[in-house]
Amino acid sequence: MKRCFILLAVFVCLYSGNVRAASFTMEQAVSRALDVNPTIQSKLLVLEQARMNVGVAQSYFWPRVSIVASYNELQN
Repeated sequence: MKRCFILLAVFVCLYSGNVRAASFTMEQAVSRALDVNPTIQSKLLVLEQARMNVGVAQSYFWPRVSIVASYNELQN
């Protein structure tokens, strides 16, 4: 997976004509590739959504507390 990001970063650096690949550090190239590519952005959002759904699924196993109160008054 990391190798894929590195190759993608190098491709983005080489593809943009006004920026040379040597002017980026690896972290900057990966960051740029993540920012520019909408497919990666959508996959990251899907991953975040899946992580949130895990929390929702786990919440069904947590204990629940309910409090009910009532008041009655009798008149003779």
